[in-house]
Amino acid sequence: MRELAGALGDEVFLIRVVWLEGRIAAGLGRTEEALRLLGQARRELARRNLVADAALALLEEAFILVSAGKSIGELGRELARLLDSKGVHREALAALRLFQEAAERETASVEMVRRLLGYLYRARYDQDLPFTL
Repeated sequence: MRELAGALGDEVFLIRVVWLEGRIAAGLGRTEEALRLLGQARRELARRNLVADAALALLEEAFILVSAGKSIGELGRELARLLDSKGVHREALAALRLFQEAAERETASVEMVRRLLGYLYRARYDQDLPFTL
């Protein structure tokens, strides 16, 4: 995939490859590598104002950290900065704000992050999909 993305010269596609590599590393239990790659992808997506994708990458980072019992407060603050830049539909924005508050209070659970990730992936294709916690 990396070679194809490079041959196409598509920078966003290359970022998505890094994001995918991070997800694969997470699935293989390579936590530090996963966090590094997901963080890199998140920052690049945010820099290009691809807010919904940056928020998804951030939540994938949060899932890893919450699963390991680590702090996610900084990710909550980063999400707040992302959401200020707009680009997320109303229902997803409300769901992300709930996560942001829970992250900043350090009360987000693995199940909450898992459900939110599932919702956001589905909501990318159905912006009227309501979020329920």
